Amino acid sequence: MTLRRFSISDRNDNQVTIEIDTDVLTEDLAHEVNNFLSGAKERLAGFDDEDIYACVAMMAAHRALLMMMADGGALFPTCDSQRSDAWTADLLKEEGMPSAGVRIASAYVEVPDFDELEVHEE
Repeated sequence: MTLRRFSISDRNDNQVTIEIDTDVLTEDLAHEVNNFLSGAKERLAGFDDEDIYACVAMMAAHRALLMMMADGGALFPTCDSQRSDAWTADLLKEEGMPSAGVRIASAYVEVPDFDELEVHEE
């Protein structure tokens, strides 16, 4: 098993760690995942050396962040395989995601509280 691990974060310090097993998710399959959504060439061009695995990891992390925020957040370390497996199973059911080869290894995703928001009239 050849694993590549990617840590993806947003501007609010939410972070998801994605592992990709390149023996399961081959380059051809990774390109299929990227090509599922429009803008595949542009998306891939944004990565050094057009790294298809980094691109798929970013796509998976984006989807995972949205799912976790909709669920009120998620906090689990790499050693929490039960929560990792549960979130990964949900992710891999999403349209356009591969059926295997991608794993959410850890997550630190918080949804802001009402009091943390700011309003500005324009």
